Amino acid sequence: MVSSGLNAFERVCATGDALYHSFAQPLRDVMQRTDDQDALHTLLEDTREAREELELTLSEGRDRLLEMSSFNAERAELLLEAMQDEDDVSRIQTYAERLFDRFGISIQPHGRHGLVLHPGEHMLCHLAELPEDGMTLTFSRDEALLREDIDFMSWEHPLMLELMDLLTRNETGNNAICMLKLPALPAGTLLVETVYELNLAVPKALQLARYLPGGYLRLLIDPEGRDLSDALAHQPLNQLAKPLKLSTSQNMVRMVRDNITSQLKQAQQQADARLPGLRDTALSALTKARNEAYQRLEALAKVNPAIDQAELDSHQADTQLMQNALQSARLRLDALRVIVVAE
Repeated sequence: MVSSGLNAFERVCATGDALYHSFAQPLRDVMQRTDDQDALHTLLEDTREAREELELTLSEGRDRLLEMSSFNAERAELLLEAMQDEDDVSRIQTYAERLFDRFGISIQPHGRHGLVLHPGEHMLCHLAELPEDGMTLTFSRDEALLREDIDFMSWEHPLMLELMDLLTRNETGNNAICMLKLPALPAGTLLVETVYELNLAVPKALQLARYLPGGYLRLLIDPEGRDLSDALAHQPLNQLAKPLKLSTSQNMVRMVRDNITSQLKQAQQQADARLPGLRDTALSALTKARNEAYQRLEALAKVNPAIDQAELDSHQADTQLMQNALQSARLRLDALRVIVVAE
């Protein structure tokens, strides 16, 4: 049976499981009638024909496992471009130097792509990842591999992560005032740009932010309460905006404080109106992803005894926790910029 029917001695039998389900009972019947050679011969012929037919079907069909593990030139090129973009020395070096300077870290050049950092006299706060005696770093991966005494500064470096976390969570620097020339708007027009973030009371380990639509909500409110964010995107606005002197900006804020307060209220009303839509979008993405994950886990539990009911229950409990967190999510004002249109 193993040799004549399955040909298992000469090659791996990829159809063995399917054949077993089809011929298990006929095989048991033949084993009980050992003197019936015709029945054995018929079973072998039927098995051989079924095996050849299944092998033909497999050879003409798709090998999904092979497709998943095979080289995909298009996807590989996209992945390579993304990795090269992440490893762009000039981009991270420019950003890091500005970030270090804003937090009051003392910076000294060290070669073409290196810096020596020391705690500055006017640092905004204590940094746990910056040693008291300073540190030497490089943005060049090749240089870091040659010098064990130099830190490689990447987007995942502990100091970079600490500073970016302070930048996004700390109130320092979350408001600004500027001016710009925009022919479409009359001189003296006051615009208030607000950025809202969904505030979630849930452990970071659940990574709930991946289900949020974009992460932030941006509004650009004019004196009539209209949202101009679609007409004037954030990046073009940054290119047009010009900074103001500190004394000028302080005086201007005093003069238009009531207008800013009124436009802020209008922005909050519009943000609150969009909150249900943001919740529904996030809940839909969460439910779809978690249900698919549960179905895979449930199917795996049927063939893998290491996955027990407790793990399935834990998955469902986490899903319920995440759904409750999204249902109770609130929009928090994360940043504010006052913009005055000049002549």
